Amino acid sequence: MTITIGPGITIAAGVSITSPPGIVTNGLLLNFDAATYSGTGDWIDSANGVHATPYNNPTWSSDNGGTFVLSQPSAQYFTVPWPTFQPAYTIDIWFNLTDSQVGSSCLISDEFSGPFEFCIQTTNNQIKTGWYPNNWEGQFADNNIGAPFIHDGSTWYNITMAVPIATGYKDYINGTLSLDQPGTTPPNASSPSQRFFIGHRWDLLETVNAKMAVVNIYDRALTDAEVAQNFNYYRARFGI
Repeated sequence: MTITIGPGITIAAGVSITSPPGIVTNGLLLNFDAATYSGTGDWIDSANGVHATPYNNPTWSSDNGGTFVLSQPSAQYFTVPWPTFQPAYTIDIWFNLTDSQVGSSCLISDEFSGPFEFCIQTTNNQIKTGWYPNNWEGQFADNNIGAPFIHDGSTWYNITMAVPIATGYKDYINGTLSLDQPGTTPPNASSPSQRFFIGHRWDLLETVNAKMAVVNIYDRALTDAEVAQNFNYYRARFGI
C-alpha cells in the first residue's frame, strides 16, 4: 500500500514517518520560548506560567520562529521571579550575539544577595559560566572555546550548563560537551525572594547585544543524551 500526502509526495510500503522527540520535560521548571510570545506584555513560560517582565521594550521578531532582540545601548532585558531550583539545576539557552559585548554583560544571572549567585557571562564576546557562594569568592570558568563567539548577528548558539548535586558541573555548546569541571561543589542554598535576569548582569546595568529565543531551566542536571535531545529539537529552527 502507498499513501499520497501531497502533490508528488508518496510514501511506499515499508516506509514510516516518525516525529523527532520534543524537549526534555522531566524536571522542567521554566520554558521561555519567544515562538509562543503573545505579541504584547510579559514573556510567559509555557511550563508553569511564570512571567518574565520586559524592561525598555525589547523588540520581538518573527525571525527563526520567534526571538527577542536586546540592545545594550537601550538597556533592554527581562526580570523573572526566582524559582527555587538549587542545588541541582540546568540552564539551557539559545542566543545570537549581534554586536560586541560591553563590560561583563550576562545572558542570564540572578540577583546576588547571598548565599548563591549564578550567571552565564559574555565578557569579550566569550562565554563564562559560574556561581558565587560568597561575594566575589566562587567558582568561575572560561568555556574552552578557542576564539570569541561570532558577534555579527549571523550565528546562533546553544549553551547548556548542567550542575548536579554532587561535585562538578558541565557546559555544552551546541549539544556537545565543552567544559567539564569535576572537582567543584555548587552551593546548596537558594532564596525565593530574589529575581533573576535575562540579558542583564545582576549588579551593574551591563546588558547584552543579542537575540535570545529560548531559556529553559530544570531542577536537575540533564544528562549528555538529554542535552543532545534538546539541541536536536531546536537546531533546524536556528539554521544549525
